[in-house]
Amino acid sequence: MTHSTYSLGNPGDMPYLIRLPVSSSTKLQQQIRYRHGIKNVILFT
Repeated sequence: MTHSTYSLGNPGDMPYLIRLPVSSSTKLQQQIRYRHGIKNVILFT
């Protein structure tokens, strides 16, 4: 299964990574933004 890695946090902060199925990326991205107030979620493919 293909996975995407999200790097969460602001520049200069130590990011934490989440591994998730690509099919869930959009929904999870929205949940991350809501729960953590993240301004930028960078998707590495």
